[in-house]
Amino acid sequence: MLQRLDTTGNHQLLINISDEWFPPFQLKSVGLGPCKTVNGFPEWLQNQRKLEQLVLSNASLYGLVPTWLRNMSMLSALDLSHNKLIGSLINLPFSEYTRELSLQDNLFNGSIPRSVCRVTSLVILDVSSNRLSGNIPDCLENLQHMTMLILSSNGLFGVLPSSLGSINSSLRWLKLNDNNFNGQIPQDLRKLRNLEVLDLGNNEFSGNIPKWIGDKLSELRILRLHKNNFT
Repeated sequence: MLQRLDTTGNHQLLINISDEWFPPFQLKSVGLGPCKTVNGFPEWLQNQRKLEQLVLSNASLYGLVPTWLRNMSMLSALDLSHNKLIGSLINLPFSEYTRELSLQDNLFNGSIPRSVCRVTSLVILDVSSNRLSGNIPDCLENLQHMTMLILSSNGLFGVLPSSLGSINSSLRWLKLNDNNFNGQIPQDLRKLRNLEVLDLGNNEFSGNIPKWIGDKLSELRILRLHKNNFT
């Protein structure tokens, strides 16, 4: 019985499947992008209750994410990047199995929901290049497996929460650039001793550039602090 469907890399492929089609199989992995899908989100996926990986990157998707996606409780990796999806992130599946959420380059709005902090298995979260606003939820210390947190190019604002420094000592990428964050760089970030990329550029941070960035973050390879209000 078919368990994996992968059509990725076929840029000219047009996927036109009837919304009434009921697949005679239960897939574990689906990869359809980059391609062109007809009628938006593939409705036939709603019956796939055993999906562990769903990749619909650059698949010409638009509009709201269907509510039935939240029923896919087995998903460990979801990639909806490079589409024109709208609405709140609250409509996305956040389960105990979720490890990777790639939602970059869409039109999602609203704030980052606190429900993200309950996804303790999360390793990668990329919501860059959307229309998100509000503060970073102050509960990120629960994400003890996180290695990449990318919130770039949104409308997020406010002071960075101290819980950022308690995410995971193995955090390697922290990209908060091109937002409206302000205040000083929190001292708690010095706990992230395995950081390789720290990008705080194009925000409204102020105060001194901390000396501990050079002293404590010995694995740092890329540091971007441009276009802020440091003194």
